[in-house]
Amino acid sequence: SLEARLLMPVAMGVLLGRGWHVYSESMTGGSVTGFVFCSLGVLLGVAGAWLPSSRRPELRLQLFWMSCLLKGGLMAIAQLRMSQGQGGQSQGDALAVNSFLSSCLFGAALPHVALKVARQLEAELLMPCALGMLVAETICGNETFPLLQVGVSLFLLVAGMRGLAASGAGAGAAVAAVESKGGRAGRQAHGGEGSGDGAIVKDHEAFFPATVLDSHRYSPHFLMRQRARCLPGRGGAADAAAASVAVCAELVEVDAEDCGPSLVLMLVGRPILVYRPFIPSSDGEGEGAAFPYHFSIFEHDMLGLVERTPGGPHRAVAALRKAGGLPAGAVVIPPHTGIPALWLAARRNQLFFHPLPGAQLAGFSQLQAPCCGSGFFALSQPPGSDVVAAQVLAPSSASGLQGGGLQNAQSQPGFDLHWPLPVAIHVLKKTPHVMATQLEEGMVGLAVSDSVLEAAAPPGEDDNNDPLAEDWSIVRNPPVEFSPPPMPRTQPRFELWIDGAKDLAKLGRYRFTFDTGEHVLSMQWVALPGFPSPSLAVGTGVNIGEDLTCRGRILIFSTRDREPGVLPAIYQRALKWPVTAVGQHGNYFLHSEGFKLFFEKWENSNFNKLAFFDASMCVTAMASIKNFLLLGDLRKGLDFVQWKEENDGNTRTLKRLSRSPPSGFITVLACDFVVCGKSLGLVALDHTGTAHLYQYSPHSDGREGDQLLRSCATFSMGYPCRAALRLQTEAGVQCMFMASGGGELLCLKPIDDTVYRTVATLLGMLATRLPYRCGMNPRAFRHHEGPPALVAPRKNIEDAVLLRLFAFLSTPLQAGVAEKMRLPLLSLLKSTLPCATCQLLNLAPALPAKSAGVGQGGA
Repeated sequence: SLEARLLMPVAMGVLLGRGWHVYSESMTGGSVTGFVFCSLGVLLGVAGAWLPSSRRPELRLQLFWMSCLLKGGLMAIAQLRMSQGQGGQSQGDALAVNSFLSSCLFGAALPHVALKVARQLEAELLMPCALGMLVAETICGNETFPLLQVGVSLFLLVAGMRGLAASGAGAGAAVAAVESKGGRAGRQAHGGEGSGDGAIVKDHEAFFPATVLDSHRYSPHFLMRQRARCLPGRGGAADAAAASVAVCAELVEVDAEDCGPSLVLMLVGRPILVYRPFIPSSDGEGEGAAFPYHFSIFEHDMLGLVERTPGGPHRAVAALRKAGGLPAGAVVIPPHTGIPALWLAARRNQLFFHPLPGAQLAGFSQLQAPCCGSGFFALSQPPGSDVVAAQVLAPSSASGLQGGGLQNAQSQPGFDLHWPLPVAIHVLKKTPHVMATQLEEGMVGLAVSDSVLEAAAPPGEDDNNDPLAEDWSIVRNPPVEFSPPPMPRTQPRFELWIDGAKDLAKLGRYRFTFDTGEHVLSMQWVALPGFPSPSLAVGTGVNIGEDLTCRGRILIFSTRDREPGVLPAIYQRALKWPVTAVGQHGNYFLHSEGFKLFFEKWENSNFNKLAFFDASMCVTAMASIKNFLLLGDLRKGLDFVQWKEENDGNTRTLKRLSRSPPSGFITVLACDFVVCGKSLGLVALDHTGTAHLYQYSPHSDGREGDQLLRSCATFSMGYPCRAALRLQTEAGVQCMFMASGGGELLCLKPIDDTVYRTVATLLGMLATRLPYRCGMNPRAFRHHEGPPALVAPRKNIEDAVLLRLFAFLSTPLQAGVAEKMRLPLLSLLKSTLPCATCQLLNLAPALPAKSAGVGQGGA
């Protein structure tokens, strides 16, 4: 409580203020004898308190509260004698003895005060202490209202009694905890101090500086990692309450190559906890023991909270077996609907988590039957309903693709679960570059390349086959004499593969080979009037030297009424610019030619240009939402453009609304929007692996807004991202999924302001209070170091990986964090953990559920 936290600092301040007042009176009064007696009393008090407390540290706190109690009583006696007005030598002697005893008590309290201040240099201790000292000195020095000094003595009396009562209860509970563990081993396991029988259990605090260690066995300069995952219980009712919320604790074998069984633990108010086994190898610990395994928690990103215990019989873990009886994973079923069941798979002692589709599973078991072969039997229950549907499920498979799982990859292909995401593999034997998908028709377009030898002829186009032969502005021949290299060089030759997504093993039946040196730069499925639907628009570029003109082509392909084989283009056009972006807006075809963006319409067997927009240097990426376009540039950042068409259809304009600040040069590799309700965010991904978040504001503050986009945040992702996809994960929320060059799949999710402030405060506490590798700050790593901006950099993007750590801290640490934030722990977890949960779960289709009977579906 607030009273318990403020009582000790204020009592320390009042005690120091009273002691300073006694010494100042002795010095100003010129009483050398009184000053010597007071100094001697302080030294005796310090010596008398330090010697026994060095063997029993718990005595320091009790001596402090005892000093407060007795000092308050001595002050009351002295004030009573002075108020009666008794004079003479007897009163002077009594006051001298009173000052000497007060000095002894002041010295007895000094060891606790000094160590407390030295170990906890924080404002919550120093500010109340300084305030109490100043107020006590002011009251004791006030001769106009001497009755105010009675309040100081009464405060010390009450504080001493309250402190003695609290320390006595704490010491009794600690001694009982030590005795229940038994002997010296129990004291060492619970962090007891000292070697005597009266050792007290160390009270672990939720907050401590990263450089403070529990012992001196480690050097702060070489400390790699120290994090308390499990803390000892406080005993009594707290342990009984904690045990009452446990749903299950079960051991299960996940893989035959694991060193032991994994531990699945479910607690109310926590995510599903999984502990991986290991056998310690140092000092021979665990050798020959009946149960030699130790466990370490596995941090995952499926953070749905277990909210209540099951209402009836519940099987929490279903072990899976292969045909030979070897373990093949496990499925963890939560005790209630609303959170997904988790499929556990392991390989080479590495664990993989996969959520099952939907959040309605109430039971799951492996099924071996002649009627259906190998499958699964599941029970699903819709939320708020008592009806349970029984289902027979079969593992999903991709025709012609190699996978794994419970089935043999050769006999029945499936998805391999021993990856961060379930995968089905198809070997292309060529290098993929650009891919486009069409969900409605289930079509896939893929641009691949292989290496071929460079031609011996000099670079340039043959005038006889050049459709732009009459364009004199194109430089076709190099200005220097060409000499072939001594060794032939290799260059990529691109091919286009088109096929349906139902059988990806046959991908490449429809193919088209591009010219040598022609690179596929952009690709998009379109449905344009006058063309078969769907059609694939492709933009290419040819760069054969810095002295020659960079060329390009626009090609449109369709497999409608075509036989497998070489697929010719139904439309193509040669350009003297690279085509780096293609797309569709309504019935209009969009494409870029260098730094120009064109809107075209198919009329009279040809594309007619209706509008154009001049960008900065070269358009590298394009995204659209409604009638707004976002264009990424090779060097100049973003352009936010509006497409406007009048009702009469005769006036069409492309107008730049805003652009990124010109002070920073940004090479945009990909760009897109994020949406949260009515808020729109503009995201640019640059070549350094940094995500830039902007916001358009029609009102300007003189520096940004209106003509310049408002810079909201920069976030370092580590690797550059060239592919981005905007998908809706919740009602009114559209996230941005990104694929990085390091093989990572990232997600940028917009959240409201209230949740963001809570998350930012929580991460600030975790970053400053928890130790990390080599003492590095995990939040500082995400800050982008670039040229100075127009305004101070804003921090509106937080790292969910760091937020995920909070879900797996021990309960005392979580409770301490929640207490610091003045929020209930369960409320804090419910508001922050959805931000750290894997957003791919929201894209998974739900299992087919029926009201009654037996159904059949695919998982």
